[in-house]
Amino acid sequence: MSKRVKTLLISLAALVVLGAIVFVLLYFFTPVFTTQPTKTALYVLDRKSINYIDIDNVSSKYTLQKTGDEWDIIGMEDVPVSSNAISVVLIKYQSMGFTRLIEENVEDMGKYGFDSPLSTVNIKTTLGDDVTFMIGRKSPTGEGYYIRMADENNVYLVDDIVGEIGLDSGVRYLEKMLYPLVDTADFANTMYVNITGKNREYDMQFKRKSDEEYSDMNIVNVYDIVANNKYSVGITEGDDFLKLMFSGSQADAIVDYHIDDAKAEKYGLNDPSYVLEFMVNGDEYKVTYGSLTEDGTQRYAVLDGRDVVYAYNVTRLEFLDTENKDMIERMVMLKMITTVKTITVTSAEASHEFRLVYDSAGELSVKTQLGFVDTDIFKNYYQVILQIMYEDQCDVQQNTEPMLTVDFAFNDGTSMNVQFIPFDDDARKCYVLIDGKGDFYVFKKDVQKLIDDAQNVVDGNEVTTII
Repeated sequence: MSKRVKTLLISLAALVVLGAIVFVLLYFFTPVFTTQPTKTALYVLDRKSINYIDIDNVSSKYTLQKTGDEWDIIGMEDVPVSSNAISVVLIKYQSMGFTRLIEENVEDMGKYGFDSPLSTVNIKTTLGDDVTFMIGRKSPTGEGYYIRMADENNVYLVDDIVGEIGLDSGVRYLEKMLYPLVDTADFANTMYVNITGKNREYDMQFKRKSDEEYSDMNIVNVYDIVANNKYSVGITEGDDFLKLMFSGSQADAIVDYHIDDAKAEKYGLNDPSYVLEFMVNGDEYKVTYGSLTEDGTQRYAVLDGRDVVYAYNVTRLEFLDTENKDMIERMVMLKMITTVKTITVTSAEASHEFRLVYDSAGELSVKTQLGFVDTDIFKNYYQVILQIMYEDQCDVQQNTEPMLTVDFAFNDGTSMNVQFIPFDDDARKCYVLIDGKGDFYVFKKDVQKLIDDAQNVVDGNEVTTII
């Protein structure tokens, strides 16, 4: 056997021996490592079977009870319970996990706060389970709360949230949503919105047009503002208002319940700043808003039918100050020229009737008592008519003598009478009456231009638009 072969065989034998040694070491001497859980459950309940939770803590005592699929707080059945808040307590209390065992067979419970527990919680299920535990003081290191089961003397440490749920008052479970968050697609199902109260200069009555009006092919606005008269609401303005209103459906906090006269006065609900009433999807709602909190950041509110006082961040209630003038179509005489048969403009200076005539080709001609006028000049004048804008809402004026009257006769046989009446106490303004009713004013200088330009049309002089 050659020397090279002999060396190779010796090397292979050495490798075999070394492998055997490694195997024995790994097999017989490798330590076994196990992962110990950081939490152990003191009890485990079937969440769906839990139907009773009684909490007696240092600030309140209340009982949550489930009937069918609905949860209520006993004694406050008129107030819906928040499904989200109930879900949190069920998830946390269906089993009681602890971070560690602090001490077994404790003789002095006072050192952990159990001589006067912060809270005692009793939970029952439809399956017959009945568990009670007590929450002691918070640990000095701030890691959590001490807890003990009623039927044993061991003390455990649990997470903060387990303790905090047991220390909360019953109001944390009450629903903060006062009315539904309506989708844009359902805005047309909002039949009316009324806003009144001492903080408003003028009440708002926001009303959906009747089915008959809305079915009119010439009607594109869904809503009206109704005061002495009725004014179409701009499409964008109406949608923006409803978005703001429905985004304010959920309160930020619940501050009190069981409202009596003293509490109504305390929260300013007996002399409301605002009252919101509306109907959506067939349901009616009424929310009364009271005074501001001391820091001025929230406003108290109550929903009819619920014995609870809520608080809203004021930035979410800006819709309550929406002014009628910001909602309405501001053009006083917004009428399509093709629908008009005659326009009569009457002032102290003169009266001019403009008769609109279309030939077979659809070309417009305009005739007055004195003959035909320049069509392009009249079209500019019609732009001046359209550009007369409401400026703001006002009270009814005592003066009844109009500065200008504009009478429209339409091709469908209907008519419209518009009067511009000077203010008694403000030389800049004219009160506007449409068919004898009015709520807004325009600037007098624009009315004077309407008078002057009517004469310019008749005389064939140039007419410039307002804008």
